[in-house]
Amino acid sequence: MKQLSEHQVGKSLTQVVPVVRQYRDGLNKVLEAFESTHDDKEAIESKQYQALIVVHYHLDKIIESVNNKLNNSNK
Repeated sequence: MKQLSEHQVGKSLTQVVPVVRQYRDGLNKVLEAFESTHDDKEAIESKQYQALIVVHYHLDKIIESVNNKLNNSNK
């Protein structure tokens, strides 16, 4: 039972991290497209754009936190 749960945790990480990266990269393209077609004032006033900025930031933080946790656990 212990080995099974450890295997499931490892498998989950190998599946979750690439999905988070994919979402982050997709959002990056959307944000770049918005930025290239809107001026700063429009970007600041867009609640949807600002919300995506927050999501993008937190996806970066998730990836960074997972990598830090995995790297620190190997020391």
